Amino acid sequence: MEAGNTRSWLFHPVTESNLQLFALISLWISSKMHDSHPLSVRCLKSLANNIIKDQHFATRDFLEAEVLFMQVLNFEIGTTNIAFLNLEELWMQIKRVAIVGDLINFEACMEIMDLLYEKEETSFLHKSPSSLAASILVASYLITVPKQKWEFPLLPWVCDFI
Repeated sequence: MEAGNTRSWLFHPVTESNLQLFALISLWISSKMHDSHPLSVRCLKSLANNIIKDQHFATRDFLEAEVLFMQVLNFEIGTTNIAFLNLEELWMQIKRVAIVGDLINFEACMEIMDLLYEKEETSFLHKSPSSLAASILVASYLITVPKQKWEFPLLPWVCDFI
């Protein structure tokens, strides 16, 4: 396998410990995208020291493996889908806990998300897809639910999920 034009010691030869390292790297990247407090390199290294017995990896190895992992994927790990999934989950939850949830128009949520992407106003998305989802849900609530039906304390409820 090649990442760009460079050959990496992490691929040649492919060992079980290198595959375990890449499994941890994928968890790390996922943690960065999904968790409000992602795993630290220090925590990841400690986990690796307990799991990977055949080889010891230095901090720089984790950083190199992350870059290599992203290069192999052509940096095509998008957070759009994550924000959508968070939005869908929030919408389903509010429908379960409040009657007003049935009044929120999910299509309006999708239109708001599309507008944000078209205008490239999603720089904060990379920091927190859950914040983007919550913001879109609140905006859709304000736009689509008639004012006389605004009885559910949406902002405090949404803040519990961020």
